[in-house]
Amino acid sequence: MVPRPRSSALRPARIVPGVVAVAAALTGLAAPAAGAATVHLATPRTPRTAPLPVTRDITHGTVIRNPQTAAPWVLPLLHVDKSLAADPVPQAYDASCSSSAISDREIITAAHCVVEPGLYYVMVGGSRMTSGHAVPVEVVRYNSRYSSTRIRNDIAVLRTLVPLGLPSYAKIGTASLARKVTSARPPALRIYGWGKPANTTDPDGFLRTVAVHQLDSTATKLFGSGFDPHTQIAVGSRLRNGRYAGTCQGDSGGPLVVKVGRASYVVGVTSYGLKAGCDMGPSVFTSVGAFSAWAAQARKSLPALAKTANRALPYALTAPTLSTNGGAPVAALGQPITCNAPTGAQLTENATVAGVSFLRNGSTQVPAAAGGVHVVEAADADAQLACVVTLHSSVGSTSVTSAAFTFPAAPDAYVTPVISGLAGDGSMPVPGTVATCAATFTVPGVSVGYDWFASSSSVDLTGATPLATGAASLTLTTDVLKAAAGRELVCRATGSNGMGSSQATTGSYIPSLRAPYLSGLAVNGTVARNSPLTCAATPSDATAVVSYRWARSAGFLVGSGPLPATAAVIAGQTGPSYTTTNGAPDTGNYLTCEVTATTWQGTSVAYESTFSRIP
Repeated sequence: MVPRPRSSALRPARIVPGVVAVAAALTGLAAPAAGAATVHLATPRTPRTAPLPVTRDITHGTVIRNPQTAAPWVLPLLHVDKSLAADPVPQAYDASCSSSAISDREIITAAHCVVEPGLYYVMVGGSRMTSGHAVPVEVVRYNSRYSSTRIRNDIAVLRTLVPLGLPSYAKIGTASLARKVTSARPPALRIYGWGKPANTTDPDGFLRTVAVHQLDSTATKLFGSGFDPHTQIAVGSRLRNGRYAGTCQGDSGGPLVVKVGRASYVVGVTSYGLKAGCDMGPSVFTSVGAFSAWAAQARKSLPALAKTANRALPYALTAPTLSTNGGAPVAALGQPITCNAPTGAQLTENATVAGVSFLRNGSTQVPAAAGGVHVVEAADADAQLACVVTLHSSVGSTSVTSAAFTFPAAPDAYVTPVISGLAGDGSMPVPGTVATCAATFTVPGVSVGYDWFASSSSVDLTGATPLATGAASLTLTTDVLKAAAGRELVCRATGSNGMGSSQATTGSYIPSLRAPYLSGLAVNGTVARNSPLTCAATPSDATAVVSYRWARSAGFLVGSGPLPATAAVIAGQTGPSYTTTNGAPDTGNYLTCEVTATTWQGTSVAYESTFSRIP
């Protein structure tokens, strides 16, 4: 029988998102890819696919629904050809295998799974092959005597770029366990793999397991000298139909396990099977115990190889952050926004920072100034800004992006400010009235300041001097009203934030000043000697202060304004009443009353004489 080397050279398959693309030359157990998506070191994004039907068939094993707890150390191993994508990620994988974590940073698998150049990842913590998170492999060491033609020495150990952090790990098989497995009475054996559930189906991404028996004698009959019982173990479970439960494409490198107490020992790694089909014969595993000395030496060499032959892309373990002068970012024009790139333990050991830039709204590249600084500018208003740190290693480059900082928009008034507190009939406000200005800006959190002006225009305030600044309310004192009389009382609202400012104005007309006028002015009483006279007048403004003067004149006087010079003012007579003298000096003269009415708006003066002379 001809063995099917589930390990031959892997030629990249053409990746079609959501479709399994099978390479014609792919003859090993490394399965072709089944989709593509972007994955990051810490938080991968995985394709959303509909659940596939799963049959509990012993021929193809039983699905492990909770591999994170049942067998967390059995990990998918994915190969990514860097030529397939500008940013290689595990969901763009072109071949998959299975593997076993034997320590926090060590993996054991088949050599044929890792002989190709390119990138390797193990997927950790997921219930499906491409779920969980991707951990890059930084060192690959396979047995130097591995032969892809004879399929011998098919074993490799790997070192991950960062610790796996699994709840448990497998133990590596020993030489004594290998002897027990190949003895006449071998212990209970179980295999695991992330591969195809059947020879004629595609990988569905589930981990499967099945109990098997040691079948070295059967393998010897089938493969002849192609099977080496000293370094290989053949297993399977013969079914009634003559077929075998065992491994298939994608199970390569997966473990053959012996339980010792509660510990799981990897005594073999999946290597190959029959070309005729996955279930046409036993599955052949490389005996881990037969290579225990090599494995021990290879594991010791991994840390040194990580420094000299690291094959992982560089990654940041923490994202960059944004700050202003060491504190939180400040959304203000002219302020520096610094990109704090990961350093030291925040980077994988193979990573160096190659450059820093900024990204506006997720698409617009913004160059960084020296020191990874961006000075806030008007274009940042109402935008998001993140910084992008480019990392470099001997293998290639990756980038990591900070959380975006959102800048507020610059203020913009969408309604005209409103002045309240003034009478709606256009009358002169009473001194002491409080006018209030209110403006609403579209951007929340805007600081609003108010300025008050008296101006002939509520739009053009050129040359206008503020009556008051700062407050939304203005007390209309007489001085304010005098300044605004006959013009507009203007409120200018200025909305400001760190990204700029805008202004909006409104005005309310203040009537011109109007002095009180006097009506009904008359001198009442009997025009005679020693007779009381009364001056009567009603001012138009009840608040007016009224004062009086009495005078003698040779002729009849009536008019507005101060008394004419021909009138002789009677000293001390400043009340509304006057009693004529019993003779001179009133006799022969007219008596004239002058009334003065005064308000804050002005003064009115009027006078009128008795209708005849005092006899």
